[in-house]
Amino acid sequence: MSGTSPKISVIILANNEERNLRRMLPTLVGQKTPEPFEIVLIDSGSTDRTKEVAREFGAHVHSIAPERFQHGRARNLGARLARGYLLVYLVADAVPADDRWLARMVEPLQDPAVGGVFCRQLPPPGTIPPHAYALEHRYGPENRRHRPRPGEPLTLSRVRISNVGSAYRRQTLLEQPFPENLIVCEDVAMGLALLRRGHEVLYRGDTAVYHAHNYTPAQIFRRYFDIGSALRDLWSQLPEPAKDLGSRPLESPLRQFLAYLAGQARYLVRHRQWGWFFVIPYYDAARLAGYAAGRGHRRLPNALRRCFSLPRHKMFWDQPAPAPAQAEDSVQPVVDVA
Repeated sequence: MSGTSPKISVIILANNEERNLRRMLPTLVGQKTPEPFEIVLIDSGSTDRTKEVAREFGAHVHSIAPERFQHGRARNLGARLARGYLLVYLVADAVPADDRWLARMVEPLQDPAVGGVFCRQLPPPGTIPPHAYALEHRYGPENRRHRPRPGEPLTLSRVRISNVGSAYRRQTLLEQPFPENLIVCEDVAMGLALLRRGHEVLYRGDTAVYHAHNYTPAQIFRRYFDIGSALRDLWSQLPEPAKDLGSRPLESPLRQFLAYLAGQARYLVRHRQWGWFFVIPYYDAARLAGYAAGRGHRRLPNALRRCFSLPRHKMFWDQPAPAPAQAEDSVQPVVDVA
């Protein structure tokens, strides 16, 4: 980092991330960039030494009350606090794969047509097969450019951005903030907003972070409950016919999920993970059940929604949601669950 005025701001959200920050921050501060950068950490009630560790590495730390945490709200706060005109979001447990990661993330934003960038995620050593394959399925080594295509359905694969590692212009986020009324998937909502506003979204498969969670099937259920809830709420904010996820809302997710299972089986064979053939169906069932339950969250009592959510997100259900922004035009989203 440099003492001069930063051109790039790396924004990190944290809650009790002392251990992860000690592993990630040395790699981050060692990034080789053509422009100076700063680190902004938004802490939501850590009780360990998260804030002290961040300051040891030169980060600017801002604290919020844990009950006020929401992914979009915290990232919008980071955008307002940042001094750089290029914003890079990185989660606390993601480690850049090399010292050129940050430079590659911001480079595409020199093209005014590009509104957002996100990077590949690689499984760290010790990642179990269900999660290692999920990363292989969603991400790959090839760069992809998603362009606005009027009249085409906006599938999840086209609008998906991941804030595990992403980059935007600060001005873009000040004009089009992350939604603050979704439990998760604020990055997917941003991808949708960027495409609908005529921007392109670039996936950089040639730069990566190491990031994965070895969730249990119960945790997978909770994670996908939150995802299903967020996607249902996101699509329902759009005008007809998007409220019903297109004309056939179930066929496309099921077809894509079956393709996911076939690819997963090939992955296990390729890596000779024979024992996982008996275990992995529990992960797949939990993923599908959680997503289905999340899709129907509006019919559930609040106590059950809190029970089904990941622990970090339980307080979301007790907060009054801000009014959704009005959509500008009609799209026909199709959701996948892989």
